[in-house]
Amino acid sequence: MSVPPFFQSAGREVLLFWGGEEGPTVVTWESLSEQEKERWREDSSMMHDWVVWCKSQKGSEEIRSFELGRKEIFQ
Repeated sequence: MSVPPFFQSAGREVLLFWGGEEGPTVVTWESLSEQEKERWREDSSMMHDWVVWCKSQKGSEEIRSFELGRKEIFQ
């Protein structure tokens, strides 16, 4: 795992590398296991301050759950 030092905190699941649990959450979608993706789908419904980085699905009919309530998608 590589995290730029300008983030106030960093971690994965319950393991916190530095900082606290406050501030926005950034998720790299393809790095998550299927179990982590399912947990994220559940947890993110209660969160309002998050960003998901993911590969584009140009031409795909599938809409991922985090895309439903999106404000911006950058591809």
